[in-house]
Amino acid sequence: LINIFSSAAADTESEEFYVAQRAFKDKFYSSVLVNLQNFLTKYPQSKYAPSAHILLGRCYFKQGELHKALSELETGLNSSEERTVKAEGTYWMGEVNFQGKDYKTARLYYQKVIDEFTQSEYRPYAYYSRAWSYYQEGDYPNALSGFNEFSLKFPQDKLNEEARLKAGQCFFKLSNYELAQEQL
Repeated sequence: LINIFSSAAADTESEEFYVAQRAFKDKFYSSVLVNLQNFLTKYPQSKYAPSAHILLGRCYFKQGELHKALSELETGLNSSEERTVKAEGTYWMGEVNFQGKDYKTARLYYQKVIDEFTQSEYRPYAYYSRAWSYYQEGDYPNALSGFNEFSLKFPQDKLNEEARLKAGQCFFKLSNYELAQEQL
């Protein structure tokens, strides 16, 4: 009888987290914030708690609340040993810092994803975002190198066309108009 109740509770817990994930994908961020806060109050020791904190951080990021985003992402990172959660949280820490225009700190997080999470779905994005951070700072040689590296490593990625365009823009900014024209 106890197993039946614990199984039902686990199913409810799993279902509630799934609903929050689905709402996030549908961009209902205000609802997700409420649902995840309630979820974490109801299930503080849940196996989904670290992921819930990461998702909360992403919601705050989407709503422009960068300090709250950092706090939730850090909580998620510090409470999980799961590599997929760590990779996701690390990447989004980079994105929050990027959004806050702290490009150097953002690059540290992107580099960590690149170096430590070699099988992560976030790795290509980390390469791209690292290059983009150099571009935002006006460091066109490093941006160019980064966009070219991205294109070489991920030729089939959906961001490859954008990376090639950005590389062309870097050539233009560096007054290398012939290569810019070739790239564009």
